Amino acid sequence: MVRFDTMTIAIPNDSIRGVKRESFVENQQTDLQTGLVVTTQQAKNDHLPIGASKIQYKEGRDYLVTISAKILGQDYLEGINLNNWDNAIKGLSSIMDIDTNKLWDSNPIIHRCDNTDNILLSDIGYTKNEICRSLYSANRNERFIPKWYESKRKLGVEFFGTQQEKNRLIVYDKKLDLLKHQNKDFVKSIPNPVKMFNEAEKTLRFETNHTSFRSIKNRFDVNQNHLQEMLNSQSKVNYNYLNKVLKFDFRQLSLYDELKNFEGKGIDFVMMKGYENIIKELNCDTIAVRSFFKELFGERSFKYYWSQVKTMPTIKQMVTRLKIEQEKQIGNLKNDVKPLTICNSVLEALKLAV
Repeated sequence: MVRFDTMTIAIPNDSIRGVKRESFVENQQTDLQTGLVVTTQQAKNDHLPIGASKIQYKEGRDYLVTISAKILGQDYLEGINLNNWDNAIKGLSSIMDIDTNKLWDSNPIIHRCDNTDNILLSDIGYTKNEICRSLYSANRNERFIPKWYESKRKLGVEFFGTQQEKNRLIVYDKKLDLLKHQNKDFVKSIPNPVKMFNEAEKTLRFETNHTSFRSIKNRFDVNQNHLQEMLNSQSKVNYNYLNKVLKFDFRQLSLYDELKNFEGKGIDFVMMKGYENIIKELNCDTIAVRSFFKELFGERSFKYYWSQVKTMPTIKQMVTRLKIEQEKQIGNLKNDVKPLTICNSVLEALKLAV
């Protein structure tokens, strides 16, 4: 079943019974060449219900509404799907009264969306950290760049495509995400947050972003990116995407392969290899590495090279990657299982997701 975490949907005027006008601001723009006046309206941020991020209207067109599954309240983790999409739309009732039967019949366009799968850890048999590390350490299609996230407040891995069209898959700990400050109001708004946290603790979230009509049609295998076609799609979007990203060859890249895939300048590549040797000599110990480079660079430059530099991998990213490679070599993963086994289990779980 297709589940949306967020979507931008066009709401035709004939599906709308009424709009709370005082919740909108209106702007007019005049084309000085033609004299044509264009009127636009946009909902005030502080009037939007939780789960709605934008509502805008241009005279003569449909309303464009951007909502997330948070508008479902307690059922947030279910995502917006075929069984509850009308409840998501009704969540806008404080600002818009929409006839969901007419909306369904009008089969409106979905302009952008993020689809998600929450995979039970018990279906894979490993921890969130083990799964994310295995996915990160896998050799990949060279057109996708991995990024690692790990702190007290987040855990996950991102695969970002280098193609002109946006390609992005993230795998992350949803419970940690829900504990972030920006989700405070949402958590307060639901009747049983503990239940939601417990459910999130048992799963790992997979989420893909879709930002163009072409990519939506291709990935969801639909002729039109309309509501009915999208919600009834049988395509395993996250499975297909991850399958494209991963290559199941866990060999260490040769120096020439690394240089070929490196996107920075030659001097940066040389500097990176020097950094890696230092990190290895410090046994990939994060505390020891931080201490060494702080002393080497000084506090200000250290912060830049630790997490902010753009022309080469950050020291933090290098430590993470080398630590994962070290773990593969010494068999630190549960029961000495290779990352390939975990990745295969992940793909199988995504293929069977309902």
